[in-house]
Amino acid sequence: AGASEPVAIGRDGRFVLLATPASGALAAAHRLQVWDVATGDIVDSLEVAADACDGGRCAIGADGRRIAVVRADSTIVVQDLAQDRHARTLGDAAPPAEALLTSLAFGPGDRQLALATLRADATTGTLRL
Repeated sequence: AGASEPVAIGRDGRFVLLATPASGALAAAHRLQVWDVATGDIVDSLEVAADACDGGRCAIGADGRRIAVVRADSTIVVQDLAQDRHARTLGDAAPPAEALLTSLAFGPGDRQLALATLRADATTGTLRL
């Protein structure tokens, strides 16, 4: 497996989300790990498709329990790690074909997502809540 790289930092800096590429039979996936910055411990992890979180397009909630992951088709998957379940898929949040979803972040209470998009020609962008 390759080296881990940070893909998201929680709003208050207590948790960091790292991605580690898988190898061998799991080469089509990678593992996301939630690290507690104060203790240096891995508090949770999740296998995702290799094209998820491309370019750091992931977000982690303030309490480290929720993760939002952008897939290659621009759908957004929200995982509730505390409940060990898929919480929601936001297919209708995908940007228009001429735009690229560049980043996302959880809002206060981790119940909303802010999405930032950039037009393919890099002239304008949009922030959606």
